[in-house]
Amino acid sequence: MKKISIQNIIKYRRTKSKKGKSSFIRSLDKERKPDSKGGDYWITSVSALSHAFEDKDNQIIKDKIEHLIDEHAKTSFKITKTMYERNIKILYNYVAFEFSELQPTCDLTFLSRPRVLSILNINAVPIQVLPSHVFSYINQGVPTIGAIWFVAKLEGYKSDELGIFSEALHRYLMFHYSDKYQIDSTYCTAIDIVSNRKVNYVELENNQIPSLLDSLIDEIKSI
Repeated sequence: MKKISIQNIIKYRRTKSKKGKSSFIRSLDKERKPDSKGGDYWITSVSALSHAFEDKDNQIIKDKIEHLIDEHAKTSFKITKTMYERNIKILYNYVAFEFSELQPTCDLTFLSRPRVLSILNINAVPIQVLPSHVFSYINQGVPTIGAIWFVAKLEGYKSDELGIFSEALHRYLMFHYSDKYQIDSTYCTAIDIVSNRKVNYVELENNQIPSLLDSLIDEIKSI
């Protein structure tokens, strides 16, 4: 297995039968063709929200809505129109959103996220973690780091599923940055942009959200 995404770990968990789980994991080993559809279904809304978060500028979202409305009018394909409509609906929910609620009240330095860092070896299984942003700051004189991951799924993610994203995000920060930075669990956040539900890692530390990542990886490894 070259890698398994957190999205696929959640798909695995949602699969009920042992046979279905085994078939799903075997399917991940097969060589996949490049995506002929040209990328992620939610990329326009995720990208706009990521930029708005970084710049603290909701005008980015308004501009993206206008762009998508224009693109929606140009296409005659029903599937494409539906995709634009769903992304537009998400963005409308964030037009007046306070992105400052998701980040500390200090100057942030946004760090690069090279793809080479995205694969973590957890219990001998390659797990792909793709944060939307990793940012550093000074907290009472201490170099500190946090991250956010905007994710989307048509029917949305449950809180315990978002906990898996948040836990993977925390592992990413621990693996790459714990030697230089203190990790702020409060600002290690996964947010489902469809439902606006969010989970930060401090909720796992306080046992408000269950820690599921290791047990799921162990199951996958056994298969």
